[in-house]
This record gives sequence, C-alpha cells and structure tokens, in this order.
Amino acid sequence: MILLTVAAWERLTGGVVFDARVWRAAFRFYGAAALLLYPMALGLVRFDPYALGWGTIWMPITLWAISLGLMWSRNRFALVLAAAVLAFDLRLLESTNLWDYLIDPPLATMSLLMLATTLLRRLRGLWARPVPSPGVAGQA
Repeated sequence: MILLTVAAWERLTGGVVFDARVWRAAFRFYGAAALLLYPMALGLVRFDPYALGWGTIWMPITLWAISLGLMWSRNRFALVLAAAVLAFDLRLLESTNLWDYLIDPPLATMSLLMLATTLLRRLRGLWARPVPSPGVAGQA
C-alpha cells in the first residue's frame, strides 16, 4: 500500500518521494521474493518458504536487518520493509503469515515485469552497440 500511495502521490503532484534507488530496490526485492516464494509454493520444489512466515523469528529479524542496512545506506525502501514488519508485529491484517504483509501477486507480477523490461533494455543496448573495427597498423 505504501508503494501504491507514493506512486499515486508522485503522479498527482509531480514531486519525488521515492527516488530511482528506492524503486529499483523495491522491484529487486519483490522480484526476488516472487521468484523465491511462488514457484516453491506451487510445489515445484520440496522446500516451501511460505512456511517461514509462520512462527519463526528469523524472517522478521532478517527483514529488520535488511531495513537497517537500507537505512544506513539512506535508501527509503527501508521504511517500506519496516512498515510491513511492524504491521505484522501489530497484527494489522487477518493473516498470521509475514509473507502476506510483504508481497501479493499483483506486486510480484509488476516487479517481475519491471525487472524483465530492464533486462531486455540492457540486452538490446548491448546488441545495438556497434563493434569497433580494429585499426590498420601504421595508419594515422
């Protein structure tokens, strides 16, 4: 909800609340989470990381540590992660699984699409670069 609210605010006002670093961090985090969570939750692998969201202290501690690291590097995405963990700690949603406070399918899909688009743009840029021709020795 924070990302959606900030995106809407930035579009409406033309101001910048989250700079490009924050959006990149968000798309990378949620893209990685989607790649970790959804295929395994479908049973494609025996380990199901969704189970880590119930009753384990390690996932909230890890997210708090990531948030602190982001705060240290002055990346405001730390606020998004910290708010999700705080909401979980306060039980603001019906769910008792931390993953449900972090990610949902539309956010996962958007993040994966943004990452794929970025990757394709970079690859297209590499393919579009002309190959320098070697100079002939002795010519100026």
